[in-house]
Amino acid sequence: MNGSWVATDQTGWTLDRAATKANLLKAILAGKDTAQVEFRRAVPDRNVKLLAQRGVLWHVAAGTSSYAGSPDFREKNILVGAGKLDNFFIAPGHEFNFNEEIGQIDASTGFVKGFVISGGTLTKEDGGGICQVSTTIFRALYQAGLPITERHEHSHRVKYYDPVGYEATVYAPSKNLRMKNDTGKHLFIQAGWDTARQTLRFDVFGANTGRSVTVSRPVITDFKAPADPSYTPDDRVAPGGRRLLDQPMQGMTSVITRTVKAGGKVVSRDTLKSVYKPWGAVYGVNPADPRLKQ
Repeated sequence: MNGSWVATDQTGWTLDRAATKANLLKAILAGKDTAQVEFRRAVPDRNVKLLAQRGVLWHVAAGTSSYAGSPDFREKNILVGAGKLDNFFIAPGHEFNFNEEIGQIDASTGFVKGFVISGGTLTKEDGGGICQVSTTIFRALYQAGLPITERHEHSHRVKYYDPVGYEATVYAPSKNLRMKNDTGKHLFIQAGWDTARQTLRFDVFGANTGRSVTVSRPVITDFKAPADPSYTPDDRVAPGGRRLLDQPMQGMTSVITRTVKAGGKVVSRDTLKSVYKPWGAVYGVNPADPRLKQ
């Protein structure tokens, strides 16, 4: 992002209706044409002073992704999930736990049903698309140089998460994203999105650690032909028809290298390896279609 970051906060004001009403009544009875409005000053919980006290003085890193082409239900889940990770702290030495921070994923917490990978095809569950959120915050924390304690790739390549391998899938409770804050100071996370361009972004703020992080482009090898197609129920499809829900993908292996420098010297280097199985096209068919039994 061009330019510079500036931390700001804004004081709120709460009107005391009862006290103001009493003042008005007194003024009217006394024949006065003015009355005192009573209000209370409300200081934001997350303010500039708190950021400074916790050492959050620097824009550390950012992670971005595009969810262009996503259906409405997927965008809904992405925005709900991103909103739950907006404006929170990761304490020094604390392990960021994605599933814990997101909490329960169902209709009661704002999520809707969307497609998830299950049983070698696509099925609908609450929160489909949440991996766009986990992938984007992973990129931000990875670019900040934080060590990974748990991270998983999808079973097959998903174009929403290109560059190939630069992603993190979650599926509570079996798959999670966890990374440790080893900067010695608090980190502050801010989410942002552009619904017109269908992009998601996370920014990480904290102390200036002097780190310089370089993330390579993926090196892709071991290509394999796509798998046979699969079918999933879709009540929008007439009997005998089919609707393409997901493109076939080759199997492949991706390796990304991260180099962390401090003071011009390499202090760590690690690789992010992702192995993807071949994936067949997924078609939605009428719920009574015999192809669902194959």
